[in-house]
Amino acid sequence: MTRFSDFLRESDLSTLKLIKELYLLFVNLEPDPISIEFQMTNLQERNPLIKNEDIRKFSKKIADIFPQISYDDELIMLRILPNDFLRIIEILNSNKSAIDNAINDKKIQIKDKKKRYNNETEKYALILKKMYDSAPKGYQMTFVHLFGIKYSKELKKIPLKQIALLATGRESLWVEIGKGMKLHGYVTITEEIKSEPTIIDQKYFKKLYDELNIFRKKEAEKVQKDIRSIFGDKTLHELIKNMPKNSNELIKIYGFGPYKTQKYGPELFNIIKKYENYIKPGTYTYDDNQKLKSNRIWTPEEDRQLEKEIEQGLTDREIADIHRRTIGSIIYRKQFIENMKK
Repeated sequence: MTRFSDFLRESDLSTLKLIKELYLLFVNLEPDPISIEFQMTNLQERNPLIKNEDIRKFSKKIADIFPQISYDDELIMLRILPNDFLRIIEILNSNKSAIDNAINDKKIQIKDKKKRYNNETEKYALILKKMYDSAPKGYQMTFVHLFGIKYSKELKKIPLKQIALLATGRESLWVEIGKGMKLHGYVTITEEIKSEPTIIDQKYFKKLYDELNIFRKKEAEKVQKDIRSIFGDKTLHELIKNMPKNSNELIKIYGFGPYKTQKYGPELFNIIKKYENYIKPGTYTYDDNQKLKSNRIWTPEEDRQLEKEIEQGLTDREIADIHRRTIGSIIYRKQFIENMKK
């Protein structure tokens, strides 16, 4: 037999509400002098949302607490002798405050739990959003799966649909998160996924490349020399790859000795500093990102830029360096533009 105090402590909110409803019905019931039969489905008159299955479970619990009560599962009915009924009413009356307190405590617990869930949901939604938004093009689903693998344990008690909706605007992605969670234990992540993953946007490589290229072009114009006399293409790529912040780091770069370090260092550091939040040292690779291509399609913007560079009198080498194309590609395009004007 379960003690009534234990019953109140262990019951969920819906059960506690049912015991209060039962108490209110019992105290207003006129007992039969021989036997009392109470149809438990009468509780639905006070709360139509209560299901028969819930009433059955509740009735069995009541019969367990009070051995004086017999329960007919087929009829969903309680049977009580008059003297036993009065004793039960006495117990319920003496525990009226305890019932109300248990209901209030349970409501507070649920509220705190919801708040905790909301905080956790927002926390992991933010992590997923940063991973999803930072993923390279075509790899968003991969990063959703990695998110599920990485945070599998933490996500078990958090609503995945809400996380997916908050993070991506697509509730349906909760399925993909779940797929990742199922892979936990089978897939080993060798590189830790951070809450703010450092996925480099390729546009920052190009922007820094262009700024450094403009810098050496201006310096070359001052002394009327080829831009490679300031520093060559390999050195330019090494600057992006290593992101030097001071003279000690710059002098280690190929093509920089004490003289060039002292002469060009301060301005180069100012240029590089603007990108230090977007490019981490070692993330740039020339072979993967900056190979010269002669067969890459020319855009209208590039053609207009090429015409301006021709008007400025830049050499084919200088133009090739700016566009990151072969000299042969520049010569061919110049001829094409000239033919189009005829």
